[in-house]
Amino acid sequence: MTSKAARAALLMGGIVGRLVREVVPQKAVLNSVSKEAAQFGQVIGRYQGFQLIDDALDATALELICGVYFVDTAKGNDTEISWWPKHSFWQSQVGFNQGYWTPAAEDWFQLRLKSIKEGKAELYQSKKWKRLLQFDAQKTRATHEKHDELCKTFIGKMSS
Repeated sequence: MTSKAARAALLMGGIVGRLVREVVPQKAVLNSVSKEAAQFGQVIGRYQGFQLIDDALDATALELICGVYFVDTAKGNDTEISWWPKHSFWQSQVGFNQGYWTPAAEDWFQLRLKSIKEGKAELYQSKKWKRLLQFDAQKTRATHEKHDELCKTFIGKMSS
Protein backbone atom coordinates (compact mmCIF):
# COMPACT_ATOMS: atom_id res chain seq x y z
CA MET A 1 0.00 0.00 0.00
CA THR A 2 1.43 3.36 -0.97
CA SER A 3 1.87 6.00 1.69
CA LYS A 4 -0.79 8.21 0.07
CA ALA A 5 -3.27 5.32 0.02
CA ALA A 6 -2.43 4.35 3.60
CA ARG A 7 -2.88 7.95 4.72
CA ALA A 8 -6.22 8.24 2.90
CA ALA A 9 -7.43 4.95 4.42
CA LEU A 10 -6.43 5.93 7.96
CA LEU A 11 -8.20 9.27 7.61
CA MET A 12 -11.39 7.57 6.39
CA GLY A 13 -11.87 5.96 9.77
CA GLY A 14 -14.53 3.30 10.25
CA ILE A 15 -13.79 -0.27 9.33
CA VAL A 16 -11.30 0.75 6.62
CA GLY A 17 -9.29 2.92 8.98
CA ARG A 18 -9.28 0.21 11.64
CA LEU A 19 -8.14 -2.51 9.23
CA VAL A 20 -5.32 -0.35 7.92
CA ARG A 21 -4.19 0.46 11.47
CA GLU A 22 -3.25 -3.23 11.75
CA VAL A 23 -0.46 -2.74 9.20
CA VAL A 24 0.27 0.99 8.90
CA PRO A 25 1.54 3.21 11.73
CA GLN A 26 -0.87 5.98 12.68
CA LYS A 27 1.85 8.57 12.15
CA ALA A 28 1.28 8.04 8.40
CA VAL A 29 -1.61 10.53 8.64
CA LEU A 30 0.99 13.22 9.28
CA ASN A 31 2.31 12.86 5.73
CA SER A 32 1.29 15.67 3.42
CA VAL A 33 -1.21 15.42 0.62
CA SER A 34 0.29 13.88 -2.51
CA LYS A 35 0.88 15.82 -5.71
CA GLU A 36 -1.57 13.50 -7.46
CA ALA A 37 -4.41 14.65 -5.20
CA ALA A 38 -4.95 17.73 -7.36
CA GLN A 39 -5.90 15.45 -10.26
CA PHE A 40 -7.19 12.28 -8.57
CA GLY A 41 -8.17 13.37 -5.05
CA GLN A 42 -11.43 14.59 -3.61
CA VAL A 43 -12.62 18.03 -2.64
CA ILE A 44 -13.04 18.09 1.14
CA GLY A 45 -13.99 21.73 1.58
CA ARG A 46 -13.47 25.33 0.52
CA TYR A 47 -11.55 28.18 2.10
CA GLN A 48 -11.53 31.76 0.85
CA GLY A 49 -12.57 30.67 -2.63
CA PHE A 50 -10.04 27.83 -2.87
CA GLN A 51 -10.87 24.15 -3.00
CA LEU A 52 -9.30 22.01 -0.30
CA ILE A 53 -8.26 18.68 -1.82
CA ASP A 54 -7.02 15.48 -0.21
CA ASP A 55 -6.04 12.01 -1.39
CA ALA A 56 -8.90 9.57 -1.85
CA LEU A 57 -9.42 5.85 -2.33
CA ASP A 58 -11.54 4.46 -5.13
CA ALA A 59 -14.14 1.71 -4.67
CA THR A 60 -11.69 -1.00 -5.78
CA ALA A 61 -9.17 -0.01 -3.09
CA LEU A 62 -11.90 0.01 -0.43
CA GLU A 63 -13.06 -3.44 -1.50
CA LEU A 64 -9.51 -4.76 -1.43
CA ILE A 65 -8.97 -3.50 2.12
CA CYS A 66 -12.22 -5.13 3.28
CA GLY A 67 -11.34 -8.44 1.64
CA VAL A 68 -14.14 -8.48 -0.95
CA TYR A 69 -14.23 -11.34 -3.44
CA PHE A 70 -16.45 -11.77 -6.49
CA VAL A 71 -17.46 -15.41 -6.91
CA ASP A 72 -19.64 -17.35 -9.31
CA THR A 73 -22.75 -18.88 -7.79
CA ALA A 74 -24.32 -22.19 -8.78
CA LYS A 75 -26.85 -20.16 -10.80
CA GLY A 76 -24.07 -18.59 -12.88
CA ASN A 77 -24.38 -15.15 -11.29
CA ASP A 78 -21.59 -13.23 -9.60
CA THR A 79 -21.94 -12.42 -5.93
CA GLU A 80 -19.77 -10.53 -3.47
CA ILE A 81 -18.47 -12.07 -0.28
CA SER A 82 -16.06 -10.50 2.15
CA TRP A 83 -14.00 -11.01 5.28
CA TRP A 84 -15.16 -7.66 6.63
CA PRO A 85 -18.21 -5.47 5.97
CA LYS A 86 -17.72 -3.03 3.12
CA HIS A 87 -16.87 0.58 3.95
CA SER A 88 -20.11 1.95 2.48
CA PHE A 89 -22.15 -0.49 4.57
CA TRP A 90 -20.21 0.29 7.76
CA GLN A 91 -20.68 4.03 7.31
CA SER A 92 -24.41 3.89 6.63
CA GLN A 93 -25.84 0.84 8.36
CA VAL A 94 -23.79 -0.30 11.31
CA GLY A 95 -24.75 0.70 14.84
CA PHE A 96 -21.08 0.66 15.80
CA ASN A 97 -20.51 3.72 13.60
CA GLN A 98 -20.67 6.53 16.14
CA GLY A 99 -18.32 8.88 14.29
CA TYR A 100 -15.33 7.45 16.14
CA TRP A 101 -14.01 3.96 16.88
CA THR A 102 -15.84 2.82 20.01
CA PRO A 103 -14.83 0.20 22.58
CA ALA A 104 -17.78 -1.92 21.39
CA ALA A 105 -16.53 -1.72 17.80
CA GLU A 106 -13.04 -2.70 18.97
CA ASP A 107 -14.39 -5.69 20.90
CA TRP A 108 -16.30 -6.84 17.82
CA PHE A 109 -13.21 -6.25 15.62
CA GLN A 110 -10.92 -8.27 17.90
CA LEU A 111 -13.37 -11.20 17.99
CA ARG A 112 -13.69 -11.19 14.21
CA LEU A 113 -9.91 -10.90 13.73
CA LYS A 114 -9.29 -13.78 16.14
CA SER A 115 -11.84 -15.91 14.28
CA ILE A 116 -10.10 -15.16 10.96
CA LYS A 117 -6.63 -15.93 12.35
CA GLU A 118 -7.87 -19.23 13.80
CA GLY A 119 -9.39 -20.22 10.45
CA LYS A 120 -12.92 -20.30 11.89
CA ALA A 121 -14.35 -17.23 10.14
CA GLU A 122 -16.61 -17.34 7.12
CA LEU A 123 -16.86 -14.86 4.28
CA TYR A 124 -20.28 -13.21 4.20
CA GLN A 125 -22.53 -11.62 1.63
CA SER A 126 -23.86 -8.14 2.35
CA LYS A 127 -27.25 -9.53 3.49
CA LYS A 128 -25.52 -11.63 6.15
CA TRP A 129 -23.39 -8.67 7.28
CA LYS A 130 -26.58 -6.67 7.65
CA ARG A 131 -28.15 -9.33 9.88
CA LEU A 132 -24.98 -9.73 11.95
CA LEU A 133 -24.42 -6.02 12.51
CA GLN A 134 -27.90 -4.70 13.29
CA PHE A 135 -26.45 -3.51 16.63
CA ASP A 136 -28.76 -0.63 17.56
CA ALA A 137 -28.61 0.90 14.07
CA GLN A 138 -31.90 2.77 14.60
CA LYS A 139 -30.69 4.29 17.87
CA THR A 140 -27.42 5.26 16.20
CA ARG A 141 -29.19 7.06 13.36
CA ALA A 142 -31.41 8.89 15.87
CA THR A 143 -28.31 9.88 17.87
CA HIS A 144 -26.58 11.20 14.73
CA GLU A 145 -29.67 13.19 13.74
CA LYS A 146 -29.96 14.74 17.22
CA HIS A 147 -26.22 15.50 17.22
CA ASP A 148 -26.52 17.28 13.85
CA GLU A 149 -29.51 19.26 15.12
CA LEU A 150 -27.66 20.36 18.28
CA CYS A 151 -24.57 21.33 16.28
CA LYS A 152 -26.64 23.48 13.91
CA THR A 153 -28.35 25.17 16.86
CA PHE A 154 -25.02 25.83 18.58
CA ILE A 155 -23.37 27.22 15.45
CA GLY A 156 -26.44 29.37 14.78
CA LYS A 157 -26.26 30.86 18.27
CA MET A 158 -22.50 31.40 18.06
CA SER A 159 -22.71 33.19 14.69
CA SER A 160 -25.53 35.53 15.79
